[in-house]
Amino acid sequence: MSLSPLPRIVCALAALFTTGHHAIAALTIAPAAPTDSAVIAMISEELRAYYRDLHDRNWTQMLTHFYPAKVTARFAVPDTDSVWAALAPPRAEPHDATDAHGYCSPRAAIAIVGSWARVLARRCTGELDESWFYSMSGKWKMIHLVSAAALMSANGASALP
Repeated sequence: MSLSPLPRIVCALAALFTTGHHAIAALTIAPAAPTDSAVIAMISEELRAYYRDLHDRNWTQMLTHFYPAKVTARFAVPDTDSVWAALAPPRAEPHDATDAHGYCSPRAAIAIVGSWARVLARRCTGELDESWFYSMSGKWKMIHLVSAAALMSANGASALP
């Protein structure tokens, strides 16, 4: 029996419509509690890939950065954990650091609690995005995303009604 991809598509599109258009390709990690650097590297790479695909408006590829929301119903989010709750956002001033591909390098802070990670990413324009990642089968993917910037169309107008 084949399950419909519709719920996954709907969740991903909902995240897209609450996300801005500025790209992130390189990630600067803000100081955080000591943790596994390999895990931070995997989360950082997934975050960079998400912002790259968002910047390039690669909507098909965008779906690959998310697990379905039903994961949060099955596994409790550790939002009462002190490490999770104490995560401080990166510096607020806008910046313009770009990598070799022209993508903006954000500032980010990552808190890892078991199989969950809370990420606060500061875009180059200064907006702060929050995402929750979950590790399943050795892969870190987003489940929750709250973006400070509205999705903009190619002509700069808001893509939302």
